[in-house]
Amino acid sequence: MRLPAWLGRLHPKYRTPANAILLIGLLSAAAPLFGRVLLVWIVDAGSFAVVIAYILVAASFLLLRKNQPDMERPFRLRRGRLIGWLALLGSIGLLVLYLPGSPSALAWPIEWGLVLFWFVLGGLFYRFS
Repeated sequence: MRLPAWLGRLHPKYRTPANAILLIGLLSAAAPLFGRVLLVWIVDAGSFAVVIAYILVAASFLLLRKNQPDMERPFRLRRGRLIGWLALLGSIGLLVLYLPGSPSALAWPIEWGLVLFWFVLGGLFYRFS
């Protein structure tokens, strides 16, 4: 399973994926027509995915600092391990807010179904790319 090649075509002058940007722009322009309820489901499930990304970035930061301490880094950070751990713990704290029993929990089954769908779709893209 691969994305269509036309999505990856670069603009000759700006060297950006112009077709992909246009597609996302069209989807974003059409999104208000879906209605408030569907948009809330998509935003809530998407926010959960962003928190997962925060966790992965913080964990990657910590692992790189541990496994490759001599790696060239363009930005110097004092107390990098402490800040990395605080970022990871903060991100996990945000993740807990989406779990059942909290005020901002994802709705079952729609929002959790969207999260599962995106997870499976991402796994399929990864597997077949």
